Amino acid sequence: MPAHRPVVPKQHLPLASAGAAARLSFYAPGLRQAAHKHDRAHVSIIIAGSIREMSSGRDEVGVASQLHLRPYESTHQVEFGPHGALILALDLEDIVVRTTASGWIHRDLSAAQRSLVNWVLDDRSAPNADMSDPILDLVAGIEAESFQGSPPRWLLRARERLIEDPAGARIDSLARAADVHRAHFARAFQHWFRDSPSSFRRRAMLSHAIAAIAAGQSLALAAHTAGFADQSHLCRTMRSLIGTTPHRLLRRM
Repeated sequence: MPAHRPVVPKQHLPLASAGAAARLSFYAPGLRQAAHKHDRAHVSIIIAGSIREMSSGRDEVGVASQLHLRPYESTHQVEFGPHGALILALDLEDIVVRTTASGWIHRDLSAAQRSLVNWVLDDRSAPNADMSDPILDLVAGIEAESFQGSPPRWLLRARERLIEDPAGARIDSLARAADVHRAHFARAFQHWFRDSPSSFRRRAMLSHAIAAIAAGQSLALAAHTAGFADQSHLCRTMRSLIGTTPHRLLRRM
């Protein structure tokens, strides 16, 4: 079997709305890849199985629910574990622009990154959904940046906008209004507020929806005014964040 050939064809997954691409591949147990480089920054998430990577004097084993990043100039060897490995590879070259060889990363997935994986692998996900915010959360979790002092005023104003109008406050628009790159915005938000901007926005959307429901709005209208794609989106978010559904909540109100 050729060194780089996966056991099953690569499944290309929809992330076009975020300016990114994804592919899901399964690699055979014990398959080895000789030392090679990638022509662009390479981000991969291990869904199942394990891999061993050797690069720049490092020898590390990655297991399920871990994220790996290899810069384009990094040479590495790979050996897949006894059960093979199911890998979700992400092409984020347009926003992972400052990654160098010293940025080779192995780490456990953050909550935001797990949410992105769940969305990509969920058959119910709308193919045209805007995934820009979760992609930026992933990048913010990858790249490190030094922040000092207190949160800047532009970031505090952006947070207030997200609280007041989460349906109308898009992350990329807030970044443009602050005259900062959207990846910098996501990293700054994560650093000072200990939450990703899209997670914070999702919670604010849910708060608005619950307030609208309590005021007597229908579930469909509450979902729309709060910024959800539809009523099902609202239900999934409420179940994920507070462990119940709008219908159950209404019976208690």
